[in-house]
Amino acid sequence: MAVATAPAPSKPQAPVITPNQLIGMSPSQRAAFLDEAYPDPKSRAAAQQQYTDMRADLNRQYMEGTLPKWAICPPSGSAGTFNTYATGTTLYWNLPTASGAFCTDLLFEVNVSLAFAAGASAVYAANAAAPYSLFSEIRLVFGSGNQVRTIPYITKILFPTRGYDRSLPSKALQNANATIDSNIVGTTAVAAGNQTWAMYFRIPLAALHASSPAGAIPMMGTGTQAQIQMDCCATLLGPDPLTNIAAVVSGTGHAITVNGGSTVKCFALYRDGTNFGGPKAMYLDLDGEPTAQYYIDTPLNGLSAGVMNRQRIQTLLKHYKVINIVIDGQQSNKFSAVTNLAGFEFDEDAVAQNKLLAFGAGTNNLDIYLYYEWMRHTFAQDLDEGVILWASGAERNQQNPSNGTGQQVLNMLPNGGWTDINWAVQPTAVGGVANISTRVVTLLVSENPQGLVLV
Repeated sequence: MAVATAPAPSKPQAPVITPNQLIGMSPSQRAAFLDEAYPDPKSRAAAQQQYTDMRADLNRQYMEGTLPKWAICPPSGSAGTFNTYATGTTLYWNLPTASGAFCTDLLFEVNVSLAFAAGASAVYAANAAAPYSLFSEIRLVFGSGNQVRTIPYITKILFPTRGYDRSLPSKALQNANATIDSNIVGTTAVAAGNQTWAMYFRIPLAALHASSPAGAIPMMGTGTQAQIQMDCCATLLGPDPLTNIAAVVSGTGHAITVNGGSTVKCFALYRDGTNFGGPKAMYLDLDGEPTAQYYIDTPLNGLSAGVMNRQRIQTLLKHYKVINIVIDGQQSNKFSAVTNLAGFEFDEDAVAQNKLLAFGAGTNNLDIYLYYEWMRHTFAQDLDEGVILWASGAERNQQNPSNGTGQQVLNMLPNGGWTDINWAVQPTAVGGVANISTRVVTLLVSENPQGLVLV
Protein backbone atom coordinates (compact mmCIF):
# COMPACT_ATOMS: atom_id res chain seq x y z
CA MET A 1 0.00 0.00 0.00
CA ALA A 2 1.42 3.32 -1.02
CA VAL A 3 2.33 5.66 1.78
CA ALA A 4 1.44 9.29 1.27
CA THR A 5 4.32 11.69 1.87
CA ALA A 6 4.21 15.41 2.33
CA PRO A 7 5.47 17.35 -0.65
CA ALA A 8 8.97 18.70 -0.29
CA PRO A 9 9.01 22.32 0.67
CA SER A 10 9.48 24.51 -2.34
CA LYS A 11 12.70 26.44 -2.62
CA PRO A 12 12.18 30.07 -1.69
CA GLN A 13 12.14 32.23 -4.75
CA ALA A 14 13.83 35.59 -4.94
CA PRO A 15 11.36 38.46 -5.20
CA VAL A 16 10.59 39.43 -8.76
CA ILE A 17 12.10 42.77 -9.64
CA THR A 18 12.82 44.46 -12.93
CA PRO A 19 16.27 45.69 -13.94
CA ASN A 20 15.16 49.32 -13.87
CA GLN A 21 13.78 48.91 -10.33
CA LEU A 22 17.07 47.47 -9.12
CA ILE A 23 19.03 50.19 -10.85
CA GLY A 24 16.76 52.82 -9.31
CA MET A 25 17.45 51.71 -5.73
CA SER A 26 19.92 53.49 -3.49
CA PRO A 27 23.09 51.48 -2.66
CA SER A 28 21.76 50.66 0.84
CA GLN A 29 18.35 49.58 -0.53
CA ARG A 30 20.02 47.41 -3.15
CA ALA A 31 22.31 45.76 -0.60
CA ALA A 32 19.35 45.02 1.70
CA PHE A 33 17.33 43.55 -1.19
CA LEU A 34 20.19 41.27 -2.30
CA ASP A 35 20.86 40.12 1.27
CA GLU A 36 17.20 39.16 1.72
CA ALA A 37 16.67 37.65 -1.72
CA TYR A 38 19.93 35.68 -1.83
CA PRO A 39 20.98 34.52 1.65
CA ASP A 40 23.51 32.12 0.13
CA PRO A 41 26.80 34.02 -0.42
CA LYS A 42 27.52 32.36 -3.77
CA SER A 43 24.06 33.13 -5.11
CA ARG A 44 24.32 36.67 -3.79
CA ALA A 45 27.69 37.15 -5.50
CA ALA A 46 26.25 35.86 -8.78
CA ALA A 47 23.27 38.19 -8.46
CA GLN A 48 25.58 41.12 -7.69
CA GLN A 49 27.62 40.37 -10.82
CA GLN A 50 24.44 40.14 -12.87
CA TYR A 51 23.40 43.53 -11.52
CA THR A 52 26.85 44.99 -12.29
CA ASP A 53 26.67 43.78 -15.90
CA MET A 54 23.10 45.04 -16.23
CA ARG A 55 24.04 48.44 -14.80
CA ALA A 56 26.97 48.79 -17.19
CA ASP A 57 24.73 47.99 -20.15
CA LEU A 58 22.01 50.42 -19.07
CA ASN A 59 24.59 53.14 -18.43
CA ARG A 60 25.99 52.58 -21.92
CA GLN A 61 22.48 52.91 -23.35
CA TYR A 62 22.03 56.12 -21.33
CA MET A 63 25.19 57.70 -22.76
CA GLU A 64 24.30 56.65 -26.30
CA GLY A 65 20.57 57.38 -26.17
CA THR A 66 20.06 60.55 -24.15
CA LEU A 67 20.03 64.06 -25.59
CA PRO A 68 22.70 66.61 -24.68
CA LYS A 69 21.60 69.84 -23.05
CA TRP A 70 23.43 73.09 -22.33
CA ALA A 71 23.31 75.44 -19.34
CA ILE A 72 25.49 78.42 -18.46
CA CYS A 73 27.59 78.06 -15.32
CA PRO A 74 27.12 81.00 -12.95
CA PRO A 75 30.30 82.74 -11.84
CA SER A 76 30.95 82.15 -8.15
CA GLY A 77 29.80 85.09 -6.04
CA SER A 78 28.35 86.97 -9.01
CA ALA A 79 24.91 87.35 -10.56
CA GLY A 80 26.30 87.72 -14.09
CA THR A 81 26.90 85.20 -16.86
CA PHE A 82 30.65 85.65 -17.38
CA ASN A 83 33.98 86.18 -15.64
CA THR A 84 36.31 89.02 -16.62
CA TYR A 85 39.69 87.94 -17.95
CA ALA A 86 42.68 89.44 -16.12
CA THR A 87 46.26 88.17 -16.07
CA GLY A 88 47.38 86.39 -12.92
CA THR A 89 43.85 85.84 -11.58
CA THR A 90 41.73 82.75 -11.04
CA LEU A 91 38.22 82.57 -12.50
CA TYR A 92 35.53 80.64 -10.61
CA TRP A 93 32.22 79.10 -11.69
CA ASN A 94 29.66 76.83 -10.02
CA LEU A 95 27.89 74.02 -11.83
CA PRO A 96 24.20 74.83 -12.38
CA THR A 97 21.62 72.51 -10.86
CA ALA A 98 19.09 70.38 -12.73
CA SER A 99 16.91 67.49 -11.61
CA GLY A 100 18.40 64.09 -12.40
CA ALA A 101 21.21 65.68 -14.42
CA PHE A 102 24.86 64.74 -14.94
CA CYS A 103 27.47 67.05 -16.46
CA THR A 104 29.58 65.30 -19.12
CA ASP A 105 31.55 68.22 -20.61
CA LEU A 106 32.64 71.77 -19.83
CA LEU A 107 32.61 74.24 -22.71
CA PHE A 108 34.40 77.59 -22.48
CA GLU A 109 33.66 80.65 -24.60
CA VAL A 110 36.66 82.99 -24.63
CA ASN A 111 36.59 86.55 -25.94
CA VAL A 112 39.76 88.40 -24.93
CA SER A 113 40.79 91.77 -26.38
CA LEU A 114 44.56 92.32 -26.38
CA ALA A 115 46.60 95.43 -27.10
CA PHE A 116 49.96 94.73 -28.77
CA ALA A 117 52.18 97.79 -28.35
CA ALA A 118 53.59 99.22 -31.60
CA GLY A 119 56.82 100.31 -29.90
CA ALA A 120 59.61 100.91 -32.39
CA SER A 121 58.74 98.46 -35.19
CA ALA A 122 57.77 95.85 -32.59
CA VAL A 123 57.04 92.45 -34.15
CA TYR A 124 55.52 89.51 -32.27
CA ALA A 125 54.98 85.80 -32.97
CA ALA A 126 52.42 83.48 -31.37
CA ASN A 127 53.91 80.79 -29.15
CA ALA A 128 53.32 77.06 -29.55
CA ALA A 129 50.40 76.66 -27.13
CA ALA A 130 48.54 79.83 -28.19
CA PRO A 131 45.66 80.61 -27.84
CA TYR A 132 45.21 78.00 -25.08
CA SER A 133 48.12 79.57 -23.16
CA LEU A 134 45.80 82.44 -22.24
CA PHE A 135 45.17 80.08 -19.31
CA SER A 136 47.75 78.16 -17.31
CA GLU A 137 45.56 75.59 -15.55
CA ILE A 138 41.99 74.40 -15.15
CA ARG A 139 40.55 72.48 -12.21
CA LEU A 140 37.20 70.96 -11.36
CA VAL A 141 37.05 70.66 -7.58
CA PHE A 142 34.59 68.06 -6.34
CA GLY A 143 34.34 67.35 -2.65
CA SER A 144 37.76 67.23 -1.04
CA GLY A 145 39.89 67.11 -4.17
CA ASN A 146 40.38 67.75 -7.87
CA GLN A 147 38.38 65.68 -10.32
CA VAL A 148 40.15 67.60 -13.08
CA ARG A 149 43.57 69.24 -12.95
CA THR A 150 45.05 69.90 -16.35
CA ILE A 151 45.96 72.64 -18.84
CA PRO A 152 43.55 73.91 -21.51
CA TYR A 153 46.09 73.03 -24.24
CA ILE A 154 45.23 69.35 -23.67
CA THR A 155 42.08 69.87 -25.73
CA LYS A 156 44.26 70.28 -28.84
CA ILE A 157 45.62 66.78 -28.19
CA LEU A 158 42.44 65.03 -27.06
CA PHE A 159 40.11 65.81 -29.92
CA PRO A 160 42.23 64.86 -32.95
CA THR A 161 43.13 61.59 -31.17
CA ARG A 162 39.59 60.47 -30.28
CA GLY A 163 39.26 58.68 -33.60
CA TYR A 164 40.53 58.50 -37.17
CA ASP A 165 40.77 61.73 -39.17
CA ARG A 166 39.11 63.84 -36.50
CA SER A 167 39.23 67.62 -36.56
CA LEU A 168 41.10 69.97 -34.28
CA PRO A 169 38.94 71.58 -31.54
CA SER A 170 35.92 73.46 -32.97
CA LYS A 171 37.23 73.17 -36.54
CA ALA A 172 35.40 71.71 -39.55
CA LEU A 173 37.14 69.15 -41.74
CA GLN A 174 35.28 70.39 -44.82
CA ASN A 175 32.92 73.16 -45.95
CA ALA A 176 33.93 75.47 -43.11
CA ASN A 177 31.75 78.55 -42.73
CA ALA A 178 33.80 81.71 -42.24
CA THR A 179 31.28 83.33 -39.89
CA ILE A 180 31.17 80.28 -37.62
CA ASP A 181 34.96 79.99 -37.73
CA SER A 182 35.39 83.60 -36.65
CA ASN A 183 33.31 82.97 -33.53
CA ILE A 184 34.38 79.55 -32.27
CA VAL A 185 37.83 78.72 -33.71
CA GLY A 186 40.83 79.99 -31.79
CA THR A 187 42.50 83.10 -33.25
CA THR A 188 46.07 84.23 -32.59
CA ALA A 189 46.56 87.54 -34.44
CA VAL A 190 49.67 89.34 -33.11
CA ALA A 191 50.02 92.47 -35.25
CA ALA A 192 50.57 95.72 -33.36
CA GLY A 193 47.28 97.23 -32.21
CA ASN A 194 44.11 95.75 -30.74
CA GLN A 195 43.47 92.08 -31.47
CA THR A 196 40.61 89.86 -30.32
CA TRP A 197 41.45 86.30 -29.39
CA ALA A 198 38.16 84.39 -29.46
CA MET A 199 37.57 80.67 -29.22
CA TYR A 200 35.49 77.84 -27.84
CA PHE A 201 37.19 74.89 -26.21
CA ARG A 202 35.82 71.84 -24.46
CA ILE A 203 37.05 69.71 -21.55
CA PRO A 204 35.26 66.34 -21.54
CA LEU A 205 34.48 65.12 -18.02
CA ALA A 206 33.23 61.73 -19.22
CA ALA A 207 36.62 61.50 -20.85
CA LEU A 208 37.35 57.81 -21.44
CA HIS A 209 35.13 57.25 -24.48
CA ALA A 210 31.71 58.30 -25.74
CA SER A 211 29.81 55.33 -24.27
CA SER A 212 31.31 55.54 -20.78
CA PRO A 213 29.74 57.67 -18.01
CA ALA A 214 32.97 57.57 -15.99
CA GLY A 215 33.75 61.15 -14.95
CA ALA A 216 30.20 62.52 -15.25
CA ILE A 217 29.39 64.89 -12.37
CA PRO A 218 25.98 64.99 -10.60
CA MET A 219 24.14 68.32 -10.91
CA MET A 220 21.11 67.61 -8.70
CA GLY A 221 21.84 70.45 -6.27
CA THR A 222 22.10 68.23 -3.18
CA GLY A 223 25.17 66.76 -1.49
CA THR A 224 28.62 67.45 -2.90
CA GLN A 225 28.80 70.43 -5.27
CA ALA A 226 31.43 71.03 -7.96
CA GLN A 227 33.34 74.23 -8.64
CA ILE A 228 35.30 75.10 -11.80
CA GLN A 229 38.52 77.07 -11.40
CA MET A 230 40.66 78.43 -14.25
CA ASP A 231 43.97 80.30 -13.83
CA CYS A 232 44.66 83.11 -16.27
CA CYS A 233 48.15 83.41 -17.75
CA ALA A 234 50.48 85.29 -15.38
CA THR A 235 52.58 86.96 -18.10
CA LEU A 236 51.31 87.29 -21.67
CA LEU A 237 54.58 88.34 -23.32
CA GLY A 238 57.52 85.99 -23.06
CA PRO A 239 59.44 83.20 -24.80
CA ASP A 240 58.01 80.16 -23.01
CA PRO A 241 56.06 78.10 -25.59
CA LEU A 242 53.58 76.77 -22.99
CA THR A 243 53.05 79.57 -20.46
CA ASN A 244 53.33 82.79 -22.56
CA ILE A 245 51.07 83.61 -25.51
CA ALA A 246 53.54 85.50 -27.75
CA ALA A 247 57.26 86.22 -28.02
CA VAL A 248 59.42 89.06 -29.31
CA VAL A 249 60.62 88.73 -32.90
CA SER A 250 62.23 92.10 -33.62
CA GLY A 251 62.07 95.79 -32.79
CA THR A 252 61.72 97.34 -29.34
CA GLY A 253 59.02 98.55 -26.99
CA HIS A 254 57.07 95.29 -26.88
CA ALA A 255 54.14 94.95 -24.48
CA ILE A 256 50.81 93.09 -24.37
CA THR A 257 47.96 94.30 -22.18
CA VAL A 258 44.37 93.20 -21.73
CA ASN A 259 41.63 95.58 -22.86
CA GLY A 260 38.34 96.05 -21.06
CA GLY A 261 35.42 93.84 -22.03
CA SER A 262 37.50 90.65 -22.08
CA THR A 263 35.22 87.84 -20.95
CA VAL A 264 35.15 84.10 -20.36
CA LYS A 265 31.94 82.08 -20.11
CA CYS A 266 31.59 78.48 -18.99
CA PHE A 267 28.78 76.17 -20.12
CA ALA A 268 27.84 72.79 -18.69
CA LEU A 269 26.90 70.13 -21.23
CA TYR A 270 24.66 67.69 -19.39
CA ARG A 271 22.20 64.84 -19.74
CA ASP A 272 19.06 64.34 -17.66
CA GLY A 273 17.63 61.19 -19.24
CA THR A 274 15.60 62.95 -21.94
CA ASN A 275 15.65 60.91 -25.15
CA PHE A 276 13.98 60.59 -28.54
CA GLY A 277 12.58 57.17 -27.61
CA GLY A 278 9.66 58.48 -25.58
CA PRO A 279 8.64 60.58 -22.57
CA LYS A 280 10.08 58.15 -20.00
CA ALA A 281 13.52 59.36 -18.85
CA MET A 282 16.48 57.01 -18.97
CA TYR A 283 18.40 56.43 -15.74
CA LEU A 284 22.13 56.68 -14.97
CA ASP A 285 23.59 54.83 -11.98
CA LEU A 286 27.18 55.74 -11.04
CA ASP A 287 27.25 53.51 -7.96
CA GLY A 288 30.09 51.06 -8.49
CA GLU A 289 31.29 52.75 -11.67
CA PRO A 290 34.89 53.98 -11.94
CA THR A 291 35.47 57.66 -12.61
CA ALA A 292 37.65 59.55 -15.09
CA GLN A 293 40.14 62.11 -13.82
CA TYR A 294 42.77 64.47 -15.26
CA TYR A 295 46.21 64.77 -13.70
CA ILE A 296 49.36 66.81 -14.20
CA ASP A 297 52.00 64.29 -13.20
CA THR A 298 55.32 65.26 -11.60
CA PRO A 299 57.27 67.33 -14.17
CA LEU A 300 60.91 66.76 -15.09
CA ASN A 301 62.72 70.10 -14.83
CA GLY A 302 66.12 70.89 -16.30
CA LEU A 303 66.87 68.75 -19.37
CA SER A 304 70.35 67.64 -20.41
CA ALA A 305 71.43 67.44 -24.04
CA GLY A 306 72.67 64.23 -25.64
CA VAL A 307 71.41 61.84 -22.94
CA MET A 308 68.13 60.20 -22.03
CA ASN A 309 66.25 62.25 -19.43
CA ARG A 310 64.08 59.81 -17.42
CA GLN A 311 61.09 60.19 -15.16
CA ARG A 312 58.73 57.73 -13.47
CA ILE A 313 54.98 58.22 -13.76
CA GLN A 314 53.89 58.85 -10.18
CA THR A 315 50.10 58.46 -10.55
CA LEU A 316 49.20 54.78 -10.11
CA LEU A 317 45.88 54.42 -11.92
CA LYS A 318 44.65 53.11 -15.28
CA HIS A 319 45.71 55.66 -17.89
CA TYR A 320 43.73 56.19 -21.08
CA LYS A 321 46.01 59.04 -22.20
CA VAL A 322 49.67 59.53 -21.33
CA ILE A 323 51.12 62.68 -22.92
CA ASN A 324 54.60 64.20 -22.76
CA ILE A 325 55.18 67.82 -23.77
CA VAL A 326 58.93 68.20 -24.27
CA ILE A 327 60.11 71.82 -23.90
CA ASP A 328 63.73 71.98 -25.02
CA GLY A 329 64.18 75.76 -24.69
CA GLN A 330 65.37 76.14 -28.26
CA GLN A 331 62.46 78.19 -29.66
CA SER A 332 59.08 79.65 -28.74
CA ASN A 333 56.94 78.55 -31.68
CA LYS A 334 57.57 74.83 -31.01
CA PHE A 335 57.87 72.85 -27.80
CA SER A 336 60.73 70.85 -29.29
CA ALA A 337 61.50 70.47 -32.97
CA VAL A 338 61.17 66.94 -34.35
CA THR A 339 64.74 67.26 -35.62
CA ASN A 340 65.97 68.00 -32.07
CA LEU A 341 64.58 64.79 -30.55
CA ALA A 342 67.21 62.10 -31.05
CA GLY A 343 65.16 59.47 -29.27
CA PHE A 344 62.38 58.73 -26.81
CA GLU A 345 61.23 55.60 -25.03
CA PHE A 346 58.65 54.13 -22.66
CA ASP A 347 60.22 51.70 -20.19
CA GLU A 348 59.10 49.08 -17.69
CA ASP A 349 61.61 50.28 -15.10
CA ALA A 350 63.95 53.13 -14.18
CA VAL A 351 67.07 51.54 -15.67
CA ALA A 352 65.45 50.84 -19.05
CA GLN A 353 66.42 47.19 -19.16
CA ASN A 354 63.00 46.41 -20.61
CA LYS A 355 61.42 48.84 -23.06
CA LEU A 356 57.76 48.81 -23.96
CA LEU A 357 58.24 51.35 -26.77
CA ALA A 358 61.42 52.95 -28.07
CA PHE A 359 62.37 55.10 -31.07
CA GLY A 360 65.65 56.65 -32.17
CA ALA A 361 68.71 56.74 -29.91
CA GLY A 362 69.38 53.54 -27.98
CA THR A 363 67.39 51.30 -30.31
CA ASN A 364 68.41 48.85 -33.01
CA ASN A 365 68.03 51.26 -35.94
CA LEU A 366 64.42 52.20 -35.13
CA ASP A 367 64.09 55.70 -36.52
CA ILE A 368 61.95 58.24 -34.64
CA TYR A 369 59.83 58.66 -37.77
CA LEU A 370 58.43 55.19 -37.16
CA TYR A 371 56.57 56.77 -34.22
CA TYR A 372 55.16 59.55 -36.38
CA GLU A 373 54.10 57.04 -39.04
CA TRP A 374 52.32 55.08 -36.29
CA MET A 375 50.46 58.23 -35.25
CA ARG A 376 49.34 58.94 -38.82
CA HIS A 377 48.33 55.31 -39.33
CA THR A 378 46.13 55.41 -36.20
CA PHE A 379 44.74 58.94 -36.28
CA ALA A 380 45.63 60.45 -39.68
CA GLN A 381 47.06 63.31 -37.61
CA ASP A 382 50.31 64.94 -36.59
CA LEU A 383 50.49 66.49 -33.15
CA ASP A 384 52.47 69.65 -32.42
CA GLU A 385 56.23 69.17 -32.43
CA GLY A 386 57.45 68.11 -29.02
CA VAL A 387 54.20 66.34 -28.06
CA ILE A 388 54.49 62.57 -27.55
CA LEU A 389 51.33 60.51 -27.05
CA TRP A 390 52.36 57.27 -25.37
CA ALA A 391 48.97 55.80 -24.44
CA SER A 392 45.63 56.29 -26.16
CA GLY A 393 43.74 53.34 -24.74
CA ALA A 394 40.29 53.64 -26.30
CA GLU A 395 41.49 54.23 -29.88
CA ARG A 396 44.57 52.15 -30.63
CA ASN A 397 44.49 48.63 -32.08
CA GLN A 398 40.97 49.14 -33.45
CA GLN A 399 39.69 48.50 -36.95
CA ASN A 400 37.95 51.86 -36.53
CA PRO A 401 39.64 54.01 -33.86
CA SER A 402 36.53 56.22 -33.75
CA ASN A 403 34.61 53.36 -32.08
CA GLY A 404 36.47 54.15 -28.85
CA THR A 405 36.27 50.57 -27.61
CA GLY A 406 39.99 49.82 -27.48
CA GLN A 407 41.59 48.08 -24.53
CA GLN A 408 45.18 49.33 -24.81
CA VAL A 409 44.94 51.10 -21.45
CA LEU A 410 48.10 51.52 -19.36
CA ASN A 411 47.39 49.71 -16.10
CA MET A 412 49.54 51.14 -13.31
CA LEU A 413 47.36 49.96 -10.43
CA PRO A 414 49.41 48.47 -7.57
CA ASN A 415 47.54 45.13 -7.67
CA GLY A 416 49.14 43.67 -10.76
CA GLY A 417 49.80 46.65 -13.03
CA TRP A 418 52.99 48.29 -14.31
CA THR A 419 53.98 50.26 -11.21
CA ASP A 420 57.42 51.46 -12.34
CA ILE A 421 56.76 52.89 -15.81
CA ASN A 422 59.35 55.46 -16.88
CA TRP A 423 59.42 57.61 -19.99
CA ALA A 424 62.61 59.11 -21.37
CA VAL A 425 63.52 61.73 -23.98
CA GLN A 426 66.85 62.67 -25.52
CA PRO A 427 67.12 66.17 -26.99
CA THR A 428 70.17 67.01 -29.06
CA ALA A 429 70.36 70.59 -27.77
CA VAL A 430 68.67 72.45 -24.92
CA GLY A 431 68.38 75.97 -23.54
CA GLY A 432 69.27 77.98 -26.61
CA VAL A 433 66.72 80.70 -25.83
CA ALA A 434 66.96 82.64 -22.58
CA ASN A 435 64.14 82.53 -20.02
CA ILE A 436 62.65 79.22 -21.14
CA SER A 437 62.71 76.57 -18.44
CA THR A 438 63.61 73.26 -20.10
CA ARG A 439 61.27 70.56 -18.87
CA VAL A 440 58.86 67.79 -19.72
CA VAL A 441 55.22 68.21 -18.70
CA THR A 442 53.24 64.98 -18.37
CA LEU A 443 49.45 65.00 -18.72
CA LEU A 444 47.24 62.04 -17.84
CA VAL A 445 43.60 61.12 -18.45
CA SER A 446 42.94 58.25 -16.08
CA GLU A 447 40.37 55.80 -14.81
CA ASN A 448 40.11 55.66 -11.03
CA PRO A 449 38.43 52.41 -9.90
CA GLN A 450 37.47 54.04 -6.59
CA GLY A 451 34.76 55.90 -8.46
CA LEU A 452 33.31 59.31 -7.81
CA VAL A 453 33.80 59.99 -4.11
CA LEU A 454 30.95 61.98 -2.57
CA VAL A 455 31.81 63.82 0.64
